Amino acid sequence: LLPYAFGLLLVSKQYMLAMAPLGLLLLPRPWSVRQAWEFGWRAAVPAAVITLPFVLWNPGEFVNGVVMFQVRQPFRRDALSYLNALPLADPAAWTWVPFVVLVLLVSLIVVVGRRRPLTLPLGVAVCFLPFFALSKQAFANYYFVVIAAACMAVAASQASHEMPEPHADASSGRAHEPALDAPSPLAAAGGGGRRRSRGRR
Repeated sequence: LLPYAFGLLLVSKQYMLAMAPLGLLLLPRPWSVRQAWEFGWRAAVPAAVITLPFVLWNPGEFVNGVVMFQVRQPFRRDALSYLNALPLADPAAWTWVPFVVLVLLVSLIVVVGRRRPLTLPLGVAVCFLPFFALSKQAFANYYFVVIAAACMAVAASQASHEMPEPHADASSGRAHEPALDAPSPLAAAGGGGRRRSRGRR
């Protein structure tokens, strides 16, 4: 279900598409074209189911409402953005900065990130916080996304051990992905110790 959930995430908001490269962090290294393709087409299925009906209904208005509307938005003087706080003569001239920062952060996280449960939500929070804080329009609901992603990362840190690599089935030769909610080694060891202590009683 992981790729399907990731596909839904990407079409939940326009800016979420920028998180598509972080999907590689849900795959075991070393990455392969086949592996990325299988994950990608599965993620594309729910994304297409959600998006295509609106595209086919009126392609021109879909592009106008979802894409061009955001492009045409003027710089907001009431935005919760550092561009408003800094003493800039023309803040609107700096609206390219958040996109450069976003590309750099996404690239860095893909390169250094490990395949752990907390990596994706933490990456979303780390990428979008400066992106929103430097954007031409940013309000409380934008930062709610960052807060929610950070909370998910904190919750996932309880199982922050690196996910094991998939093991091959000797009979079929197919690789099986480990469950993302598998208990951590420390939790497993603690459980085993409790069972042994009960046995001694």
